[in-house]
Amino acid sequence: MSNRAKATIGSLVIILFLAWNWLYFFCQPEAVAVDIARDDIPTQLSGMKIVQISDYHDGSWLWDADTLLESVEEFAPDVIFLTGDMIEGRIWKGSTFFDIAHKLTSIAPVYAVLGNHEHYLSDEALDELRGQIRDAGIILLENDSQLFSYHGVDCRIIGVDDALHDIKAGKRADRWANSDLLGLTAAREDITQAAEDAQDEDAYRILLSHEPYYPQAWAEQDVKIAFCGHLHGGIVRVGDHGLLNMIKRNSNFPEADAGLYQRQGVSVYISRGLSLSYFQPRVANPPEISMIQLVRSVS
Repeated sequence: MSNRAKATIGSLVIILFLAWNWLYFFCQPEAVAVDIARDDIPTQLSGMKIVQISDYHDGSWLWDADTLLESVEEFAPDVIFLTGDMIEGRIWKGSTFFDIAHKLTSIAPVYAVLGNHEHYLSDEALDELRGQIRDAGIILLENDSQLFSYHGVDCRIIGVDDALHDIKAGKRADRWANSDLLGLTAAREDITQAAEDAQDEDAYRILLSHEPYYPQAWAEQDVKIAFCGHLHGGIVRVGDHGLLNMIKRNSNFPEADAGLYQRQGVSVYISRGLSLSYFQPRVANPPEISMIQLVRSVS
């Protein structure tokens, strides 16, 4: 073997070694601590701890699900929210999601909504998936809501379906002209249905939605805080912004990216999610598990 060939092979080995170390050390899930402070949070709810897990996409070969679960246990949440895309497309049987699902429900009550990837399944497969989610002890909210009591105060946890899934299935093709407007229309329909049984109560309203684009619709139903995902932090982060989200914007919420926003009087938290796949590599954008605490602020 010539010296040139040896040098080439040696360089490739070094590059692969550095790439592996970059993947391993910079793509480990990051526990992100966030305080959501509002002056309308009831005194008894101040201090409530929430874990949000979004866009699991069947996990990753680069990190250990047990480490993720240890982080959740250490935080000791009062409730856990799963904000969609827990599976990867149509590949869901044998998903590692169900390995962690049973363990999460042993830590705290778990509420979930579906994302666009769950809706890629056939109707029959989706029904089977719903059954397995519920068998794991997870409360699945599909344009529905439930009361959650904390220190004697009721929260209304509202879960809306992925607003555009009917479009992708061709069920709302008559409104294709403006997909952003169509999404807002669908979101209004979904949140109205979800909040239908809670019109005459004073419970504090918290929303779960896979897509983050529709705070205008949520504010109309008196939602105070919303937890979302879907955007994966923009895949490649440039400074404080995700490159994909800078290129492809939704006119309903053009600045939507990652982190905490105040829109239409709604505190919207958008998780970067946990997904790490060959098709959506992350750059300067580690996977996220969100550790959130509600805080009553002084106005």
